[in-house]
Amino acid sequence: MKRVSDVVIVPTDLEEKLDFNQEIPHTVHLKLFGTEDIVPLHYSETIEILLCDQLDGTLVIDGKSYRLFGHQVFVIPPLIVHANHIKAGPGRMFVIKVSLENLAHFIDIPAILQYRGLTVSRLAHTGPVYTEIEPIVRHLIEHDDDIFARMTALIDLFALLCRHTTDADDALESVSRLKSSFLKAVITWTLAHHPEPISLTDVTHQVGYSKSHFCHLFKELTHMTWTEYLHSVRISAACRYLQDGMTVSQAGERSGFNNLSHFIRIFRQNRGMTPKAYRQQHAVDQ
Repeated sequence: MKRVSDVVIVPTDLEEKLDFNQEIPHTVHLKLFGTEDIVPLHYSETIEILLCDQLDGTLVIDGKSYRLFGHQVFVIPPLIVHANHIKAGPGRMFVIKVSLENLAHFIDIPAILQYRGLTVSRLAHTGPVYTEIEPIVRHLIEHDDDIFARMTALIDLFALLCRHTTDADDALESVSRLKSSFLKAVITWTLAHHPEPISLTDVTHQVGYSKSHFCHLFKELTHMTWTEYLHSVRISAACRYLQDGMTVSQAGERSGFNNLSHFIRIFRQNRGMTPKAYRQQHAVDQ
């Protein structure tokens, strides 16, 4: 994995697991949208900064939906659940991911924030100005081989981010952590079992909630039902299989659909085309 790349990293695991280390404590990726981009709910141990340039779609961060337009900056602290649905178009997105643990070999960002009476979790999801952040990202890209320039850019980046924080008190943060823990448990379990014939009863039994309470809480946090979420996970998996050249029936079965007609119907609802048409557009061997 390179620090700077135009290769788009699509989570193959809803908990993004990228190989950060001391040599690669951060990455910068340029993401283009020649086709519709739908990434189901997932989370990461890194902090993620998104620079959105003329995108059309929505971004969900910690249960709140944001409409994409013009020039925007979003900040996603570690372990915060998020997702996106971005339409095909000429827009682009710079994705900056920072592993604070590995960056600490050079700069201890949490310690600096603590000195200011802040924590990473209190960085606001919105607020930073695009025109202030974009030159710093350009600097990270252009001076990737200069460690002093890179570290200076990262210091400047977090100096801007910490000007935009939330005022949540400890009690609210505690409730947020409990809800986040519930959601991550559901995401992790669904990811691990989505190829299997699982049901709402199975997942509620796993997390120890009644069906009514589970459905209410999941809808509150994600603005979708668990079944809709399961479909999004399975369709995302099917898209990867179709891109790899699998047949429609193979992709449907591998991603968890035991009925071909049902798979085609759900795929069309999620992607606006049949799996066969998607395969023709995206398969690597086409």
